[in-house]
Amino acid sequence: MIDVHFKLTDAEYAPLAGVPVRVALGSGWRDPDAGKRFVTDSSGESVFAAATDVDRRWRRLPTNFVDSLFSVPKRTEHLAVATQLEFMDRPCLYVLDIHRFPHGGDVLLDRFSCYTADPGGRFTRQVRQDRNGDWHMRELGGLLLTSVGHKPSNYLLEPAPGGWSLQLAFMRFPPPIRR
Repeated sequence: MIDVHFKLTDAEYAPLAGVPVRVALGSGWRDPDAGKRFVTDSSGESVFAAATDVDRRWRRLPTNFVDSLFSVPKRTEHLAVATQLEFMDRPCLYVLDIHRFPHGGDVLLDRFSCYTADPGGRFTRQVRQDRNGDWHMRELGGLLLTSVGHKPSNYLLEPAPGGWSLQLAFMRFPPPIRR
């Protein structure tokens, strides 16, 4: 069991109330019916419990260059987290891979990606980010985005009595301006 504390803010950390959200943990996040749906409260938050497993994976702890030459991968606790939020009047699914290192409790965000829905409603269309940091969303016909609308602003996976605790916060950016 994972106790989830979700928060949504704007770019200045003001809470966003009344926003529909879906959070799916573990595998199966491409399915539009997976996970928990809710609407953020007056403080931009929601708290709920979800049943899923935290798996184990090997990862290197990011360090400075010299230490990285001698570091070895360590066993981590891993959780895939997918958060569905609206961006430009379309549902977008933001996917994170969170790794927790057991000794010291360091938490690593290993992946941040964005997906849009295919005609069947499944989130299979990955929004591509190029080397310049621009995002390419297939539905926009070649227009480039400087952001995909939301980004994780906090993530923390910790052991808790009876399972795990996940703190997850997202920040919403202002709508894009066409230039």
